[in-house]
Amino acid sequence: IMVSMLCDAWDSDDDDNDAPGHYSFNAETGSSSWLQAGACTACGPRPTNEDQHVMLCDWSPVEGQAAGLFAVLDGHGGSAVSIIISRLLGRKLRSLMEAETAGVQAWHTEEGRKSAVEQAFLELDDHLSRKDV
Repeated sequence: IMVSMLCDAWDSDDDDNDAPGHYSFNAETGSSSWLQAGACTACGPRPTNEDQHVMLCDWSPVEGQAAGLFAVLDGHGGSAVSIIISRLLGRKLRSLMEAETAGVQAWHTEEGRKSAVEQAFLELDDHLSRKDV
């Protein structure tokens, strides 16, 4: 409903929009045994939507524990970075959550989870700084 309202608002906009159907949107859903989620992206009068998202409904790095991973990646000035991070974030974060400190996986402690998230972003930022994106 919200997407339809947004599209109607764009369609009735008095600004000069040369092309008919000057907006587009995509929707997707995902689910696991314990969770259902949906994501929708909309692109208005701009030529492209540079944003990406991560929607992993059954992401838990620990067997038998429920967890999902969701992220919105805002593509400022182009989609290259948001596309790369949308593909790498889940794997990088999972590997850091599975890492052990003093025999305990990061996933099992609040401090470990916070540290893994921080480390994932630092490592991905470093990865991006070495790429020509």
